[in-house]
Amino acid sequence: KGGSEFFVDRFGSHGFGGSLTGNFHRYIGAKFDFSTHRKTQTYSDIYAEGGSSDLRLKFRTNLFLGGLQFKDNKKEGSRVRPFAHVMAGIANQKATFSESYMPSEGSSYSESLSKNSFAMAFGGGLDVRAGKRVSVRVFQFDFVPVFFKADDDLDLSSHTQKNFRISAGIVIH
Repeated sequence: KGGSEFFVDRFGSHGFGGSLTGNFHRYIGAKFDFSTHRKTQTYSDIYAEGGSSDLRLKFRTNLFLGGLQFKDNKKEGSRVRPFAHVMAGIANQKATFSESYMPSEGSSYSESLSKNSFAMAFGGGLDVRAGKRVSVRVFQFDFVPVFFKADDDLDLSSHTQKNFRISAGIVIH
């Protein structure tokens, strides 16, 4: 794929993240969320003349989001606590393309493209209290659109990348 197409398509990747929430009301809190997701793919071609080439694509997305979380934060409340959130911020995406040719004495080519775009996250999940200060985030599901504007450097037309994020983990409160 060319550089412009690489930012358009959605594909699976793995990563990790964390968030901080400061509750200013029993049901509403201010939330900051960071996550990073990475994917590497390698393609190999063997030529009839005896040579070969390896193409490696590395893709990384960092999300920096902030917004509101809605959850019942009553101290003596239920052990099972559903939540919802809406956040907005920046998606920093970087794609690195590298190709090496054999037997050309290790000849290679590499190029990186980076883009900052407006992003949002709409979602929610379910926390289950496991102790006085710890809960288990059974699941969190988010719709994460990334809004691209036309850019002369990367020759991207305006479009929206429609991503989904699924996660689970530990909540310390």
